[in-house]
Amino acid sequence: MSKYQYTEWINSTGGPLVALEEECANEWTGIQGDPSDYEIACQTKDYVDIVRLHGSEVLVFGDEPLQTLVAHSETSIFVVRWMWAESENDVFSEIEKIDQNIFDHTKSINIRWKSQNIVLFDASSENYKEESYIRFKVHSNTNQVSSVLWAPNDKMSLLIHKITPIMNPYQTKKLR
Repeated sequence: MSKYQYTEWINSTGGPLVALEEECANEWTGIQGDPSDYEIACQTKDYVDIVRLHGSEVLVFGDEPLQTLVAHSETSIFVVRWMWAESENDVFSEIEKIDQNIFDHTKSINIRWKSQNIVLFDASSENYKEESYIRFKVHSNTNQVSSVLWAPNDKMSLLIHKITPIMNPYQTKKLR
């Protein structure tokens, strides 16, 4: 039995993928505008970065346009980007074996969304619903995103982004 549920793979047309609140995704202008939302997303430099557009924080998955899916469970969310591997089954097999400690000493960023309903799609898209996209739900409105370039063997390399909830310490305190 699998630890994770997997979405379908999506691809971009050459630019980054973006993840934002589904409620704000309809405002995404893709390649339209000056500067366009796509151009702003392309200005990011890291594997993952944040831009603020349309009243929302947008997670930008930069670097190469890699085939991407989301693997999720009750406790974990991974955005998995396939750099190279011999087969999809090999990728799934290795994801199942991930030791989450690999993210302990990696660079991370924090993102705050107003909603936990997120869509991931090609930044060049003017209407994400007309393209391939992934819909997923995060476990918290405030999350830490850690990234690791993971090569479990010489036949595979994956760029994996772990989305971890940051719990507000005040949510669990009892008022006197």
